[in-house]
Amino acid sequence: MVKHAIAVRTRLADDLPRVQGDRVQLQQVVLNLIVNAIEAMHGVPDGAREVLISTEAAATGGVLVVVQDTGPGWIP
Repeated sequence: MVKHAIAVRTRLADDLPRVQGDRVQLQQVVLNLIVNAIEAMHGVPDGAREVLISTEAAATGGVLVVVQDTGPGWIP
């Protein structure tokens, strides 16, 4: 993130339920989303590059994880 001048913010909810799954595979999914976000911001001017990682309780009782970037497809 530093190499690409990207600011990282987190908005993590408290008291979420435990997530069951393979820890390594879940980490890989999140890492892939972050790498995709970095690639999506190629060409975005310095200072306007930001990745937001957020979590919240899902209506189904699970956990929703969102990785959002300010690349060209960004919707505020």
